[in-house]
Amino acid sequence: MSAAKALTGEQKKALARFRQRLGGLSDARKEEHKRRLAARKAIRKLLENGPATVPDLAARSGIEPREVLLVLAGMRKYGMAREEGEEGEYVRYAPIAPSEGSES
Repeated sequence: MSAAKALTGEQKKALARFRQRLGGLSDARKEEHKRRLAARKAIRKLLENGPATVPDLAARSGIEPREVLLVLAGMRKYGMAREEGEEGEYVRYAPIAPSEGSES
């Protein structure tokens, strides 16, 4: 999967105008986005210590298991994490290094 290209300054301005026409983002939506980014960062950091299951990541991070699963689904979709074996009934997840993800 290829990495997303960064937006140019003009594209960012056009996107900002578009969002403004739609009424902008609500404060609640902005907070949700910040929370999800923080969760992804925390989970990524935990995975750097080795593969882990959703319950393990949830217990170690203090993030709800449902949220951990949603974050991992996004990380898998965008080539940031992969399934790596099983532990009991649970799938273990491992991070994908940026160079590793761009080769596929």
